[in-house]
Amino acid sequence: KLDNAIIEHEEARKVAYITSIERQGIEKGIKQGIEQGIEQGIQKGELQIAREDVIEVLMIRFGKLPKKLVKSIKQIDELTLLKTLLKKAVVVESLAKFKRLVADLLTDKPAKPNRIASHDD
Repeated sequence: KLDNAIIEHEEARKVAYITSIERQGIEKGIKQGIEQGIEQGIQKGELQIAREDVIEVLMIRFGKLPKKLVKSIKQIDELTLLKTLLKKAVVVESLAKFKRLVADLLTDKPAKPNRIASHDD
């Protein structure tokens, strides 16, 4: 019984050996994970700022915004689309036109040309 107790104790104290190649692989995986996390954080930050910019311009131009419109803008996760909407927010004639533009874009319907024309709105 003493022999079995000694063997069990020794096995419990054993630490798995990791080769240098395995260690390098683990370190590389951790580094890649950190880099991907940072990149994703940057992208999320850019999206959040772009959303806030669109909302802020609309508030400056038109005052209080409908909650549904704000919610729709906050759901957009394409930076290029948000940049386009920011430009539109600056020049659009009315909040109603902007709301139609957002609705068209979010339902994947092609927007009517007079709604997405550049600075002629």
